[in-house]
Amino acid sequence: MGSKNYSPSYLVRQNSAYCFRMIVPLDLQPIVVIREPRYSLRTGFLGEAKYHARLMAGQVQSLFLKPLGLANV
Repeated sequence: MGSKNYSPSYLVRQNSAYCFRMIVPLDLQPIVVIREPRYSLRTGFLGEAKYHARLMAGQVQSLFLKPLGLANV
């Protein structure tokens, strides 16, 4: 089986560069100003973008868990 070359849902391409995006969970949306923050990864290479996006996804998910008291679970 060959590996598939797909992008995770939090990785989107805008113009010539990839961006990281993640939807804020519904229970946190009333206290967060932006529903879907986006951040440019400043690269047009998918492999590099995936690497940076995975790191960011882990950090953002841990931030989402802190208000719920689940950060150390």
